[in-house]
Amino acid sequence: GLSVKHGTQELAVFHLPHAEEQWLATQNLCPHRQALSISRGLVGVQPNGTLTVADPIYKTTYNLQTGEGISNPNLNLSTFNAKVEDGKVFVQLPPCSEMEEAFERTIQESFKADGKEYKKKTGGPV
Repeated sequence: GLSVKHGTQELAVFHLPHAEEQWLATQNLCPHRQALSISRGLVGVQPNGTLTVADPIYKTTYNLQTGEGISNPNLNLSTFNAKVEDGKVFVQLPPCSEMEEAFERTIQESFKADGKEYKKKTGGPV
């Protein structure tokens, strides 16, 4: 995968040439520890055919197509539609401010569901 900036946020974009959906995009921010690492994750396929990505640092595993947490169902990734037109890859995204708010909300919900407290200070989460 590779990391792509959209406003203040980052996406992880994956090219899977042998998959039905050849291009997939998720948030690059790991909801487990807020590291910008998903784009460097290990992509795999479960026996049932589910495409997965594992955070390279914390090994938290996600369904690459839906973003659902596999190793921890309380931790999920936002996913985005991607397509190729005239040899260029396009990812359908909300406006920057909406995406930032959605990522923040997702992280807060994940922490709450996992029974942890989340506090954001200037400069990032603690």
